[in-house]
Amino acid sequence: MLSRRTFLISTSALVAAPMLPAIAMPAPIATAARVVAPMWAVGTPGEFDWQAIRAATPEKAFKIWMQEQDWDAEDEMEFDPAFVTRVERWDSLGKVNPADWIEADMGHCCERCSYETHRDAGARVVAGEVVCEDCFTFADLMAEGGEDAIDELANKIADEGEDEAREGLVSSGNWEHVSADLWQAALAICRNDPTLAKEVGDGER
Repeated sequence: MLSRRTFLISTSALVAAPMLPAIAMPAPIATAARVVAPMWAVGTPGEFDWQAIRAATPEKAFKIWMQEQDWDAEDEMEFDPAFVTRVERWDSLGKVNPADWIEADMGHCCERCSYETHRDAGARVVAGEVVCEDCFTFADLMAEGGEDAIDELANKIADEGEDEAREGLVSSGNWEHVSADLWQAALAICRNDPTLAKEVGDGER
């Protein structure tokens, strides 16, 4: 049982509670947004020693590149803007891959033969892989699809005729890479040319 003294103390506390000022909670500390430095491609003009470097300024990117090249302090060059290219499309990337260089219209080594290549020299990106013109295969072209693949097949049909073109692809092991849609699209091109009508049938792939 509560004693009279205990009862009076607890009752007084309940009455006084609403009169106490609210204790202000400390405001959350604002966290500054993390600033991500821009990306640069740095290297010798005309050479394949370029690197992707994240730095606040082109001068800092150039300095980092020289350090990565193991240049001695006494051999370091003064900043030359010709050695640094701003690449905004890389800013959001955690890692710059070979394909990113080609897609930025810069050079990289073919991932199949390791030969230096560039988009102007026929380099292409196949399933995320940089492939030079010499390593680019018929299977790659068919996998890529599009107008280039259709034109390749249409030209083959026009030169050899439908049956011979198919037989040639089968014997070379390339027929399996030709989808039904690509083949039909190529046949349609040939059928629309009156000079090729005799060479093309109406059968399915």
